[in-house]
Amino acid sequence: MTRTRVEVQDELRDLEALLGTSTEGLEAELGFAFDLSYSALLERRQELLREIGESLRDEALRPISVDIEGGAIRAESPPSVSLVLDILSGLQDSLHKLGHSLAGLSSDRGPIPSEIKESTDLRLLAITTGSLHIALEGPRPEAQMGLFDDRELFERALHEVSQVVTWEGDLSRIRQWVAERGQRPVDGLKTFFAACAKTGGTASIRWRGKHDETAQIVRVTPGDAFALVGAFEHMDEQISRVLVQRGTIYEINLRQSTLSFQPEEGRGINARFEPEMKGRLKRLLEDVVTVRFLVSEVPTVGHGPRVTWRVDGVLEAENEDSGLQGIDG
Repeated sequence: MTRTRVEVQDELRDLEALLGTSTEGLEAELGFAFDLSYSALLERRQELLREIGESLRDEALRPISVDIEGGAIRAESPPSVSLVLDILSGLQDSLHKLGHSLAGLSSDRGPIPSEIKESTDLRLLAITTGSLHIALEGPRPEAQMGLFDDRELFERALHEVSQVVTWEGDLSRIRQWVAERGQRPVDGLKTFFAACAKTGGTASIRWRGKHDETAQIVRVTPGDAFALVGAFEHMDEQISRVLVQRGTIYEINLRQSTLSFQPEEGRGINARFEPEMKGRLKRLLEDVVTVRFLVSEVPTVGHGPRVTWRVDGVLEAENEDSGLQGIDG
């Protein structure tokens, strides 16, 4: 019958008390029998310590995985080292800085305390290619900071990352979140989401906290990641939202720097673009692409808001060899 860690700790406490009892006179009286008994107690103490150690490992945050399927990730074309490093460093940097904020340390300057880093550290278990699979492990229970009743600091930081993903290009929510969490976590998230977008595939983050009955999964499509990078980059501008649409550019007016875009679903979009994008956008005419738009809504008297669209970037999802493309001609 498997015992709980509390039961094992109780036995260890009793054993430590027994070992600490004065043995004056017993050694001389019992001789060899005393040595055998004392050795047996020490061996039992080691067994109990091993059992507690195994219990702590079992209660550690179960392995975390980051998987990317599709796009530029293929068995015959493994990802570059720099791309994998961006994925890992971006996620780790985000967790460190979110942990710093969640712990109530709101300063955007200065080093992050070692206790926070240890409580939000990732450890690499394995990387396999084909589709990219990165197996990670969170901090051991003894390193985690119990600042919350329901979850440790590390799990709360992971939950924040998954929450941001659901907002996509909703700038009002992202601005509010940054106001609460500070600017510090933004750079890591931008690095992570930009790396996910570059792959052209769908990223999945999967983990299971110690109180979770089932695994938590958050999926990030290239469009989601592309929208989030744009949202973080344009938080300070007077725009309402960042919208990513997949479809076809079917007309371009080079003189006026405007284009007409037909999404796969919904009505057509007329948008402006910067003059330096002309060459690239002309090359993409009638191609299937994913476009990131910046949408502005200006109130008007007696009518609904005046909505303007501006092209901010293009993701050539069909081009597996290139993944995320910039907007320079």
